[in-house]
Amino acid sequence: MQLYGLLDDGKWSLFWSRPRDQCAVYGQYGAYGSCNSNNIQFCSCVEGFTALDDYTWASQEWWSGGCVRQSQLNCDAKNSITDGFVESSVTLPDVDSASSFPATSKKDCQKACFVNCSCPAFSFSPPSGRCHIWSRDLLNMHQSESKTNSNVFIRVAASALPQTDKSPSSKRITTSVVLGIVGAVTVTLGIFSILMWRWHWQRHWLGSIERCTDSSDPFLRMFSYMELKIATRNFRYKLGSGGFSTVFKGYLIDGTVVTVKKIKGSRQDEKQFRAEISSLGNIQHANLVRLRGFC
Repeated sequence: MQLYGLLDDGKWSLFWSRPRDQCAVYGQYGAYGSCNSNNIQFCSCVEGFTALDDYTWASQEWWSGGCVRQSQLNCDAKNSITDGFVESSVTLPDVDSASSFPATSKKDCQKACFVNCSCPAFSFSPPSGRCHIWSRDLLNMHQSESKTNSNVFIRVAASALPQTDKSPSSKRITTSVVLGIVGAVTVTLGIFSILMWRWHWQRHWLGSIERCTDSSDPFLRMFSYMELKIATRNFRYKLGSGGFSTVFKGYLIDGTVVTVKKIKGSRQDEKQFRAEISSLGNIQHANLVRLRGFC
C-alpha cells in the first residue's frame, strides 16, 4: 500500500507506504527471484535463471512472473552428463515448504536432493547438522551480503555450471577434456617423431647420393644407390655370393647388361675404396670385364 500527495507543481510525492522494505512482501518476485533492498533494482534472478518476462521486469513494478531456467535439467539421464548445484548467498527460501532432517555432512544432504528429480535445491547447516530439501519452486529469497554456512545450493543444468564447480558432472567434463588433451598431445608427438625420423633418413640418403656423385675421375661413372637399386630391380636377380660381396644382374637405362657387386660391410675407408676403384678402372684386358662405375 502506498499513499501519495499532490504537490503545488502538479507532481505526486510518496509520503507513506507499507511495508517499508519491499523485500518483506512474500513471493513478490516470483519463483527463483531474489530480493536485495540495498540495490536500486530490488529484484534479480539467481544464477542459472533468467526473467520470464523481460518487459515487466524492466518496468521495475511487476516481478511476480519470476524466473525460468536458462537450460533445461537433465536429471533422469542414464549415460549422459547430469545436473549440478550452484551455491547462492540467499536466505533460506520458504522454509515451511521444505523437508528437514539431520545429516552428517553436506555431501549426504546433496545426495538426498540429487537422486530426487523434483528437488530444486538443498541447504545444509553444519552447526545444527540440519539438511533442508525443497520439492517445489523456490520463493521469497533475499540476497545475503555475507556468506554463511547455510547457503542454498540450487540445481542447474550442467551447461549452466560455472567453470570452478566441483559437482560430479563438472568433474566428468574436466576428465574428458584432460583425456582429450593428452590424446591430442600424444598423437602430435607421434607424428612429430615420424616426421623427424623421415627427415633424418632422407638427409642421410641424400648425403650418400652426394658422396656417390662427387668424383674427379673422368673415366668412371658415378652411380647413385637408387640408380643401382632400379637397375637390379631392388637387387632381385642374384648371380652369386662370396665371403665379402654378393653379385646381382642388372640393366642400365641404355639397356646395357651389367653385374653389380655389393660389398658386405665396410672394411676400408672411402679414400682407400676410391683408390682401388680408380686402379681397376684403368686396367684394360681382353679377359677382364670392364668396370663401368661405382657407388
